[in-house]
Amino acid sequence: MDDASPATVPEKEDVDASDGRGNKLDSINHDDDKNGLRPGSSFLFPILVEDDSIPHNKNKIVFITGAGISTSAGVDDFQSRSRTKMSSRNMLDISAIWSEEFLSWSRALYNICSKAQPTPFHHFLDELASTSRLLRHYTQNIDCLDTSLHKLSSRTISLHGRLDTFIYTICHKTKHVPFAVYDDTFGFPCEECRLKSERRKSGGKRGLPVGVLRPKILLYGEVSPDAEEIAATWEQDALDNVDAVVLVGTRLKIPHTRKLAYSLCRSSKSRGGTVIWMNRVPLESEPTTEQPPEVFGIDHVTRGTQVEQSRPPYPPPT
Repeated sequence: MDDASPATVPEKEDVDASDGRGNKLDSINHDDDKNGLRPGSSFLFPILVEDDSIPHNKNKIVFITGAGISTSAGVDDFQSRSRTKMSSRNMLDISAIWSEEFLSWSRALYNICSKAQPTPFHHFLDELASTSRLLRHYTQNIDCLDTSLHKLSSRTISLHGRLDTFIYTICHKTKHVPFAVYDDTFGFPCEECRLKSERRKSGGKRGLPVGVLRPKILLYGEVSPDAEEIAATWEQDALDNVDAVVLVGTRLKIPHTRKLAYSLCRSSKSRGGTVIWMNRVPLESEPTTEQPPEVFGIDHVTRGTQVEQSRPPYPPPT
């Protein structure tokens, strides 16, 4: 599940911002009229291209993204509301995966995502990927908006899975599932498991459990089937001289994502790299976490329609 950004966006105003340590940050306004987005949505646009305050000489950039990059596609607002009697936390628990509430929620979300188009920010990432400047895109989103952008898709690691991919519960084979057959696929038994069980029964042995298809999205209370592969990729990236880490549209509330971000930021800063935080919520009002944003070694903060540059940069984490 990706951790959604708040639904409200601060209006343009002069902000006496601080970095949480009493140091004031210089603010730079963005002109929304120039980038073609609705007021308050600048953080969705490639500010890296717009601002001289952001370095342009970075060639190994890692992006870690959350629901905020999909807001203008109409996905974020939907994901942040539960239309059922169950709380979103309970509905997205592994124990509720076979409930009618979960099926209804996942079906409706996939319907929206299947019609949504990549945002300007997705296209910006695709352009970075096409020039090989994008080393990796780690996303918490399950909306599959990168699918039609082939360069970006090849560089994307889906930390929490994808709505368009199903997985068998026992053999763990995966299958792409178009929205049109979503209902018919959910809970469909594995033919290989069924045949194997039947062969055992015909030989006088006890039958085996038969796996069924379920969406390959990470729920509360379970471990990602891709955990080892993801860990190996980010460990390799951490060793690959990453010169910029950009955290976009996420509050990093999910522990394993926060750990990933921290390790990559630490690695980049140790080599003189840059860390950029882009989100709607002001940095100083972020909820307290085990590793608050300040220890990530942030050099630039983007919030709403404001970009703040710290001078001097935050020290690297120790």
